[in-house]
Amino acid sequence: MHYLRVMSGIFQAPLLLALIGWYLIVPPNKDGQILIDRPLSKWTYLNSFDSARECREAGLEHVRQAETDTPADRARLSQAQAWECIATDDPRLAK
Repeated sequence: MHYLRVMSGIFQAPLLLALIGWYLIVPPNKDGQILIDRPLSKWTYLNSFDSARECREAGLEHVRQAETDTPADRARLSQAQAWECIATDDPRLAK
């Protein structure tokens, strides 16, 4: 609810802040299979961030780190490449 009121000749607007953060998540991995079709609530949480930009940068860094893994760990790279940044208030997290 946004409104202005006059108090002693000064306009005041109530401060309404939406504190939305961001989660960096990756799909579940079962026996080397990346389960990208699972609901987001089943994905693996990696970290949280104050901004979408910070989250995206961390997602890209996560992929770079996974690229240095041994060839035998290709499932981890595939999982890392499927990362998502999702707002902390996204309703799909509750499902």
